[in-house]
Amino acid sequence: MWYCLALAGNETFGRISAGSKTHTEQRLFYRQTIMNNKAFPINALKIKLLVLLTTMMGLVIACNALSGQRQVKSISSQKLSFPFADYSSILWIGQEMIAFTTTESADNARSYAKAGDQNLHQIVFPDDPNCGFSTDHQVYETLPDGDLQLWKECRIGTTALPTKTLTYLMSYNWQTGKMEELAGPLPLGSSQASWNPDQTRGIVFLDSGLARTTLFSIWKNGFGPLDLVITDQEKSWNLKNFFPDFPNSETIRSGNTGRAVWSPDGHTIAFFASSDAIGKVEFERFNVEYNLYLMDADQLKPKAVSGNIHFPFIIKWSPDSRHIAFIGEYGSFKQTGLWLYSIDTNSVLNIAEGTFQDILWNPDNKGLFAIRCDDNHYCSQVEEYDLAGILNH
Repeated sequence: MWYCLALAGNETFGRISAGSKTHTEQRLFYRQTIMNNKAFPINALKIKLLVLLTTMMGLVIACNALSGQRQVKSISSQKLSFPFADYSSILWIGQEMIAFTTTESADNARSYAKAGDQNLHQIVFPDDPNCGFSTDHQVYETLPDGDLQLWKECRIGTTALPTKTLTYLMSYNWQTGKMEELAGPLPLGSSQASWNPDQTRGIVFLDSGLARTTLFSIWKNGFGPLDLVITDQEKSWNLKNFFPDFPNSETIRSGNTGRAVWSPDGHTIAFFASSDAIGKVEFERFNVEYNLYLMDADQLKPKAVSGNIHFPFIIKWSPDSRHIAFIGEYGSFKQTGLWLYSIDTNSVLNIAEGTFQDILWNPDNKGLFAIRCDDNHYCSQVEEYDLAGILNH
C-alpha cells in the first residue's frame, strides 16, 4: 500500500488516473494508443513513455483494488428544476421532495421549495415564549414516522442580549402544525439524530469544537453517554468517557467520530470514526483518516468495513439497508465526491465527483438525489442519480 500513498501526491499521476474508465476500457485505451503510434516512427522515448503509462495504470488498478474501490461506467444523472437558492437539506414529506434553504428570517420562518417550483415558499415555526431573546428552528431530517425533525435553538435572555443558548430536538407534523419536544436541552453542538424504526432509541452526533467529536444516545425525553469502545489495531477509546465535555487534558486520549445513521430495517448502525486522531490535539485532529464502521444495533460491537476516508460528512442508508451513500474524500488521492458503499461486495464506488451538501434516497431504491455545491460553496443544484443498474448487481 506504500506505493499508493507515495504516488498520491504526484500531480502527473493524479491526472492520468482521473478518468472513470473500467479496467477493460483502460487496457483498450492504451492498446489503441499503441496501434495509433504504429503509423508514425516510434523512437525509444515514445516506447519508454508507453511503458511508463502502462505501469502507472497498473498501479492505479492495484491501488483501487487495495482500497476496495470499484470502477464502473459513468452513472447517468439529471438536474432537477428548483428555484435558485442556497439549499441545506432535502427530504421527503409524504410523497413530495422538499429542499430547505439556509436562509433564516427574524420571524422564525424557513424557506423551501418543491421540485418544479418557480419561487421559494416559507413555513413559519412557532416561537417559544420561554426563550426570551429568540427561537430558531433548523430542518435537516425526517423521523421514521414521517414528521419533520427540528433542531430548536432557544436563546435565553432579554430582547437586547441573549445570555445562553439551549438546544432541543423537536418533531413537527407538516399537515397539522403540531410540534412536540423529543428531548432536551441537549449538549451545545449536537446535530443529526438518527432513530431506530419505532423511535424508541436514537444516536446523535456531537461536535465540541476543534475536531473534538463523539456520539451519544437519545430516547424520548432523555439522553446520555454511549458506552461504545472503538478499537483500531492497537488504539482504542470509549465514547462514554468523552461526553458531554472533552477535558483539554484528556482530548489527546480520544479519537474522533463522524455522524451515525440507523438502518431502515433497524438491525445495524453505520458511523465514521478515526483512531488516527488519538495522540493529536487541536488543528492536528482535522486532517485525519476515518473508517466506516458497522455494528449490530443491540450488541454495539463495531467493525471497520472501509477506510481511507477523510472529512466524512452526510451518511445515509438505502431503503433496503444494503447500501450506504456518503459525502467526503475517499481513496489514496482523497477524491472529493459522493460515494456508495455496498455491504454485499464490501466495496466503495464513486457516484459523482465534486462537493455536495445533502443526500436523499429514492424510496424505490433505484437511485438517489443530492445537493451539489459550486466552488464558492453555494449549494443551489439538486441532481438525481440513476443507480438501478448498480444496486441490482
